[in-house]
Amino acid sequence: MFTLTAWTHPLSGPVSAAEGDPIIGQSTAVAVAPESVTFTLSVTSDEPLARVELLWRAAADQQYSLVRIADLPDGDDSVEYILDTRLNYIPPGVDVHWVWQVTDAGGDMTRSTEDTVTYLDPDEDWTIVTTAEAEVYWSDADQSDADAIVDAVTRTLEIMQERFDVATQRPIRVVLYRNQNTFADALPPGSAEWIGGQAHTDLDIFVAHLIPGSTSEIRRLIPHEIAHLALSQETDNPWTSTPQCLDEGL
Repeated sequence: MFTLTAWTHPLSGPVSAAEGDPIIGQSTAVAVAPESVTFTLSVTSDEPLARVELLWRAAADQQYSLVRIADLPDGDDSVEYILDTRLNYIPPGVDVHWVWQVTDAGGDMTRSTEDTVTYLDPDEDWTIVTTAEAEVYWSDADQSDADAIVDAVTRTLEIMQERFDVATQRPIRVVLYRNQNTFADALPPGSAEWIGGQAHTDLDIFVAHLIPGSTSEIRRLIPHEIAHLALSQETDNPWTSTPQCLDEGL
């Protein structure tokens, strides 16, 4: 059992255990896109525990979600929380950060360091290439596709800079699937069947399906989705959004 709330305050960093405070042991997370992230913590405490809380967030998101665990461990034990990512949607390829806070009955609190897990499908064979402006993940791509993908990402960012003076402020991440069904399963529930790519501008990431060996599709899809991310970063404004004619036009 658990409760879920939003936590917008920045964390001050880890809180080390003093003598008699709860001791946080191993903290792990296993990501299985598009289904779940399983968080596990081992904890030792001389006193009964009053609260065990998990704070997690997607990279680029400054707001944590706080989960308060109701079934508390007793003494030397472990606690587990399974985040259902079909209900709490996360795009594949996003880094998920998490922190544990443990408070005993005497009010002493220990906080773990922030850890990170990349939310990907472990059944896919992922290849990763990192450039100065982007990280590109693709599943089961051959070398010719890989070269064309990286070239399309790099060239699009150069054109955005040269022609429109639009530059990325943060690295972007590109996640590409070869299999249509696997890609469709990675989209938010209820997504239209015709979707071939989806940019998540709040998280600096886009996810897409590319037909193997389709150079024309690489040249069409990647520049379109990259433009969404670069333009969003350049025009970031909490009070309004980029006009759709401009966003889709580029």
